[in-house]
Amino acid sequence: MPQYIILDTETTGTQEQDRIIQLGFLVLDNKNVSVYNDFCHSDTPISYGAMEVHGITPEMVEGKPACTDTPAYATLNELNREENYLIIHNAPFDLGMLAKEGFTCKMKLIDTLRVAKHVFEDEEAHRLQYFRYKMGIYKKEQAEAEALGIVVKAHDAIGDVLV
Repeated sequence: MPQYIILDTETTGTQEQDRIIQLGFLVLDNKNVSVYNDFCHSDTPISYGAMEVHGITPEMVEGKPACTDTPAYATLNELNREENYLIIHNAPFDLGMLAKEGFTCKMKLIDTLRVAKHVFEDEEAHRLQYFRYKMGIYKKEQAEAEALGIVVKAHDAIGDVLV
């Protein structure tokens, strides 16, 4: 039976030298949901622009393992099979960052940004947070977050995954 992995990353920035500092995903397996959410250290400094977006500071990742040494990364590799589905909003960005960590996706890919642009082509924006408010997701997310033990914050990897 296939598993569905809904994933997001937060990074030190958006340039070639930037790296993952948070890897979060949910695994949907039949009726079970598992949460993976790890902060990780990178030798690349976090840019101020990135901090402004996700709020992750150097102190929050100090002493954390490298991305490839986190339980989330190990689990993602275990799940990386052709029968599974990887669901990401703006997949090229996250997959590019994961590739820098040695990850090559074997799963079927669903890019929700591409889906949103196709299904809601006349919307003024296609960002995740835009749809969070437009679709009223923010009204229900707290109960779901509490049930999964997730803290919802905009532009936080696991918070964005929940949206």
